[in-house]
Amino acid sequence: MIKAPKASTKKGIPTTELKVEVQFCAELQKLNRAITLYFDRMMNRADLTSGQFIILNLLELNSQASPSQLSQMTGIELSAMTRALVLLQMYGAVKLAPNPKGRGKIAQLTAEGKKQLQLARPIWVKAETILEEKLNEIELRDFVEKIERVNQALNE
Repeated sequence: MIKAPKASTKKGIPTTELKVEVQFCAELQKLNRAITLYFDRMMNRADLTSGQFIILNLLELNSQASPSQLSQMTGIELSAMTRALVLLQMYGAVKLAPNPKGRGKIAQLTAEGKKQLQLARPIWVKAETILEEKLNEIELRDFVEKIERVNQALNE
């Protein structure tokens, strides 16, 4: 519970508002960590992180993409995306090739990457099913819609 501070301000903003803003951000960060850890634990059975699974899925859907395109699709910072792709290449799941249209690289899913996806997909579905069982369908749909609205508002 947020306690109202004494009547003081910081840079013209009442400290009560600052505490609420900090609390909101902190709760979102905790939620992000909890969701990421949950899916990472589940995907560990397939020797993937949740982020790697999402990248492989995007490459399957798009056949090839640059690190920059994947970064935009996922919201993962470009340097982190590049590191993730290099690691996936070391595992044999992704092939990084020169971009025929110019600078940079293009990532493509390999046969090994497709195999990993086939093994990991049922695990991902199970992880989602467990969440769906903990939240009823209406709550889950409402939650996802709210996340989409906040994301859209932040990216306007």
